[in-house]
Amino acid sequence: MADVRGGQRRHRVDMGETVSQTLLSRLRVGDGVMEETSLGREADFALPVGTVTLLLADIEGSTRLWESRAAEMTSAIADYDQLVSDTVGRRRGVRPVDQGEGDSFVAAFSRPSDAVACALDLQLALSERGGLIRIRIGLHTGEVQLRDEGNYVGREIARCARLRDVAHGGQTVLSQSTADLVIDGLPDGTWLIKDIRCASQAKDNLANPMA
Repeated sequence: MADVRGGQRRHRVDMGETVSQTLLSRLRVGDGVMEETSLGREADFALPVGTVTLLLADIEGSTRLWESRAAEMTSAIADYDQLVSDTVGRRRGVRPVDQGEGDSFVAAFSRPSDAVACALDLQLALSERGGLIRIRIGLHTGEVQLRDEGNYVGREIARCARLRDVAHGGQTVLSQSTADLVIDGLPDGTWLIKDIRCASQAKDNLANPMA
């Protein structure tokens, strides 16, 4: 599962339509997961086009948390928003103008390794903090379609959202296309494992996009 045990970190990775994998990591925040850029925030806004790796994330159980612990969530969300902004920028990602509903967000990366590094950084940082917020993440690489200069539309972003939806808090779910591109370049202490349950659910979701 996605719990931290004695410094070990695990989160899920879905391998698209047929199989899924779990991304496991022993890395701690600050270990330098993959290559970093000197940017501390998102770079000048320009969505990548062509073949892009998308990252979609949302907070597990956010409605319940807002209803039962609103005051704590107000503070936690402020910290979380800052973490997302800093991490996406540091990993060379760009966030569309208005995509993402409620507590969800979208980020786009020209390099799949940057997207995976961003997901790792976010999951590890939140687990280290041990607060209310646990996020589920979907990653997918494909040829994107622009709705306008500031947003994506079409099959690839819908597919990524479906992959995110089969994860739970602390899990990162990758499509096969993304996993194939990063499998040989994962940092030390990080690996992928197959998850048949998650794969089956992802396959159903992708085959029935209106479900």
